[in-house]
Amino acid sequence: IVKLAKQNNKTIRCAAQGHCVSSLSCTDNYLVIVTDLNQVTVQEDPKYGWTVTAEAGTQLLKLDDVLRNHNPPLTLDSETVYDTFRVSGVISVGAHGAKTSSGIMSDQVCSMKIVTASGDVVEFSEEIDKSEFNAAKVNLGLLGIIYSVTFRVQPMYNLRMTDALYRANEWLKPQNIKNLLESSDGIEIYYFPLSGGFNPKASNPLDLNPDTLLVLNWERTNDSVTLPPQVLEQTRQTEVGEINNQYLTIPSYLTSNPSLTPSITGTLSNVNNGG
Repeated sequence: IVKLAKQNNKTIRCAAQGHCVSSLSCTDNYLVIVTDLNQVTVQEDPKYGWTVTAEAGTQLLKLDDVLRNHNPPLTLDSETVYDTFRVSGVISVGAHGAKTSSGIMSDQVCSMKIVTASGDVVEFSEEIDKSEFNAAKVNLGLLGIIYSVTFRVQPMYNLRMTDALYRANEWLKPQNIKNLLESSDGIEIYYFPLSGGFNPKASNPLDLNPDTLLVLNWERTNDSVTLPPQVLEQTRQTEVGEINNQYLTIPSYLTSNPSLTPSITGTLSNVNNGG
């Protein structure tokens, strides 16, 4: 494909799952879909203990399954919320996976191979050239076609998730956030404007003082998982379906009914928070 592009004076862009909302994969020239590059191998490493090499089109679902079923079970230190993303897309845009104890998924890369404009397969790593490696980890597709990515991994561990609701104007303070960051493996904070209720007849209908925050945090634990695997998987599938439905239906409805935004955001918050 690289040779053909040269012969025809064309450029090449790549796409994996197509989740990116920007125009990174848009082109009038050649578009390479990398989804057939999906092999995964696990290997012991003298520096990192264990590493896993995934070809560019590998879904994170498959990558996670390979690591989970390995002996011993392994895991990336942090991943994405959605397991349909593919390795090259997540890495090249520098998105997803940030936790309080580690960086994004690109920070867990220890080497990668890219097909350059010359048609050569070039390996990048910190040992070969640290500066070039840092550029390659988040390259936005500018250096060539990602062929494979090698991540450092670690033994599988359990996390306990805790969620709580707080009044936004009372809890959202620097010290509270700092304490949570220092005591957690990861956190998420969700805020829906007007979640405290919307009364168009009130003297100040847009009052944000009653609003609430949904705060989630994860801590490592040696305790066993509280739900059987089948129940856990069914719960996850149900939650993913509900989230996808919200993303698809609510924005389109708000576009045609903007005046209902306060009421809808308040209702949505109550539904998501179990109210």
